[in-house]
Amino acid sequence: MLWLCLLALRAIISHAQCISDDSIRHEIDLIRNEQHETNYKINKLAGVRAAYLNCHQKNTPVYAEIMHRLGDLYAKAGNIQEGIVYTTAAVDVNKHTGKLEPFLCNSYYNLGIFYGQLGFIHQSDDCFNHCIAVGRVFTKKYFIVGMAHAQLAYSFFKAGDYQQARAIAIKGLFFSNRAKDTVEQGALWAQKAQAEIEMANFKDAMQSITIALARLNGKDNIDLATTYSIYADFLDATGKYHSSTVFYQKAFLLNKKLQNIVQCANNLNDLGKVYDNDLKQPDSAREWYNKGLEFARENNNSYQMAGLYQNLGVTYWRQRDFKKALIFYQKALNILPINFTDRAITSNPEVGVLNQISNDYYVSTLLANKAESLLALYKETSAKPLLYAALHTFLLSDRSIDMMRWKQSGELSKLLWRSQTKDMYENAIEVCYLLNDTENGFYFFEKSRSVLLDDQLNYAAKISFNDEKLKRKLQISIDSLNQQMLLLNSSKSDISLNTEWLTLHQQWEGQQTLLKAKSYGSADLPDKVDGMLRGAQDQLQRNKQLLVEYFNNDSIIYAVVVTPVKAKMYKIPYAAYLYDSGEFLRYCSNPGLLNQHYDQYVNLATKLYQKLFKPLQISAKSIVISPGERFIPFDALLDDPHSAESFLLKKYAFSYVYSMRVLMSHHIIRGDRKFCFLGIAPEHFKENVALQALEGSVASLRRIQSGFNSSLLLKGDGAKKSELLSQLPHAQIVQIYAHAAADSNNRDPLLYMADSAVLMSEIQKLNCRNTDMVTLSACNTGIGYMAVGEGTFSMARGFRLAGILSTVTNLWQADNKATYALTESFYKYLRLGFSKDEALRSAKLDFISRDQSHMLPYYWASTIVIGDNSALNIPFTENKNNVEWLLSAFAVFFALLGGLYFFVWSRRGAVK
Repeated sequence: MLWLCLLALRAIISHAQCISDDSIRHEIDLIRNEQHETNYKINKLAGVRAAYLNCHQKNTPVYAEIMHRLGDLYAKAGNIQEGIVYTTAAVDVNKHTGKLEPFLCNSYYNLGIFYGQLGFIHQSDDCFNHCIAVGRVFTKKYFIVGMAHAQLAYSFFKAGDYQQARAIAIKGLFFSNRAKDTVEQGALWAQKAQAEIEMANFKDAMQSITIALARLNGKDNIDLATTYSIYADFLDATGKYHSSTVFYQKAFLLNKKLQNIVQCANNLNDLGKVYDNDLKQPDSAREWYNKGLEFARENNNSYQMAGLYQNLGVTYWRQRDFKKALIFYQKALNILPINFTDRAITSNPEVGVLNQISNDYYVSTLLANKAESLLALYKETSAKPLLYAALHTFLLSDRSIDMMRWKQSGELSKLLWRSQTKDMYENAIEVCYLLNDTENGFYFFEKSRSVLLDDQLNYAAKISFNDEKLKRKLQISIDSLNQQMLLLNSSKSDISLNTEWLTLHQQWEGQQTLLKAKSYGSADLPDKVDGMLRGAQDQLQRNKQLLVEYFNNDSIIYAVVVTPVKAKMYKIPYAAYLYDSGEFLRYCSNPGLLNQHYDQYVNLATKLYQKLFKPLQISAKSIVISPGERFIPFDALLDDPHSAESFLLKKYAFSYVYSMRVLMSHHIIRGDRKFCFLGIAPEHFKENVALQALEGSVASLRRIQSGFNSSLLLKGDGAKKSELLSQLPHAQIVQIYAHAAADSNNRDPLLYMADSAVLMSEIQKLNCRNTDMVTLSACNTGIGYMAVGEGTFSMARGFRLAGILSTVTNLWQADNKATYALTESFYKYLRLGFSKDEALRSAKLDFISRDQSHMLPYYWASTIVIGDNSALNIPFTENKNNVEWLLSAFAVFFALLGGLYFFVWSRRGAVK
């Protein structure tokens, strides 16, 4: 009994010594505000933690705050890893208190900052997203939510995803406005402006900068210095070069005053670029770059040093001092945090280490610049090893571009980078041509076109179970190691644990990149150099075809011809290609112009043939064309200047592809088809769209329908937008007679139905993997706005994204009656088992032969086949009329056979 009393007395005394939660929080605030060294604060706060644990559990919000503050102090002391370990412990506590704790928002924000400082971008972005998800629930945390948006916006900006950066900055402004945080408002307006400048949206950028400066007026802080720098970017982009140098220097002086060494180096780097790129003063540029290197070295920022070395190299490249340029490019590679130290200008890091680099923009640009200088130096010296080194460097640059693309989510941002990489692919193709390396050459041809389309087609590919298992295993290992590091005495350091911690987090980052890459990759499509050409040749062998791909720049066209057994590259000087091809299309699409100036058309069609086709010495009859950036109807070219009707149509059957990768990118998921044929013909349209009625289109559909054993017609008022979207995925073959609209501006192509228009973006969201072919007998379904490096964003592209392998489309508006006749004849040959290109060729030849007045290409050359060219497996019709016709035919046949037998038997009798 006595021992129980003593135990109770001890508990009372112990409880009396316990510190209350409010006292703990007060003590934390005192420690934070003390003017002592950080390590002193860490030891003092560790004592508070120990005292707290004497009477409390670890599962309270107060304990989470202690761990959060310890993590913050460790990070300020330079021990980022320990900062992450303690802050993660704070998150784990607050996640398991039984309710959503507001302070989680603070801890997630700090974790995002810490991971970003170590270069773990995936984990950093993930933490900022968690911060936003928690903080948006609590009004008092809106100021942190605004800050998290600013960090995320800058992360996307660094990845080159300007569209997403702008969108996130706009979302962040909602929270910072509600929090009445003018400083954060200024920072977000500046982030928005920075993205708008890169997107060449200068009107909005100027407005954003003006607001940012107004919000930050009179506040000498880092955000104001950043806004000065962004304003200088704007002035430089709009041609006000001298003014831009003034604001870069204002940003530099303010950052220097604030001891913001990182941004000082950036400001000096930007100054150097203006003097080199715009003011054409390379010596002054080098002075600014070298001064920037001093600050980058002081901050030990390897990416800044790499960028400055690269820009120093560019100054020498402009002066055609390629050797010196290469020395600086190599210094830039050596300084990156990838343990690459080889100083030889022909050496490169291994492709595997690219996963460790957080700034893909720096690296892809650096490698492309280095490869271009190696090519230029080869042209001066004829030293072939330089060409092989250039090839290897271009391959690395291409890989880095892939990684950058996988990290981007906005389509406009991806298109911007596609346009900026065209020169790189042109130089890479030239290297392959000089080396007669068709395998790598074909790889670069393919990577120069429709990569985003291929990505979108493969995005839904599933990640394997083993990938998810590895992801979970890494997370468990990281959690376990965090616990081990927490158990260590805070004054000690375990080198082996720190090394293991870094290794695990690097593996996590690499795994995230790999999963993103795999989500864009196809399991059955070879993506490597050594598999891409062989895969294309196997496809050509199956379809008995030959492939021609073109790549054009301002004065040269490169072509590669691929057969099932060999490949060959060509270099064709043709400075007038874009003008000539544009004029050719203008003539083809205008019957009046053709009639009045047919001789000029003949000259153009013959010239294009002699430049683009004749040098390739093609003997095959079925040809696949990948034109790159402009579709022209090759069957309308003329091979004899003295014969106005010597169309290539009479010798070859053509089909077209965006790229061979896109052709081979398909995941066949067959479901239950409701019908074989779906026909759609609104015939009449709403008055407010002022479209001509397509008289006769329903009658044409009925004639086509009779050849199929199951069908559905959406005609007249029944051809509604909702019906098209709901029925399209259930048909094997789709025929659409309608009007379409598309132009060269960045607008969504659309297809008109009886009640309203269907956008390309709505079509591409459908799952039409049951559908083998769609025929778009509508004007302008094959044209749209041109995206450099990607090709034409047309209505036909939308149907390909929906999963339809083959699209028959029109390049211009043709005569309605001619379209009906050509389309019906096309289906006749498909039912006979012809491949699509040969069926279309035969239909065109029949059409021309029936009426010589329709010899003009305007009437027949508009229609082309894009995508899979194989014959369709179409069920034979089983309708009553055909059965009766067959029975009648058999009756007549047997009657004639009986009569013939009687006649022969009678003659035999007479002779006897």
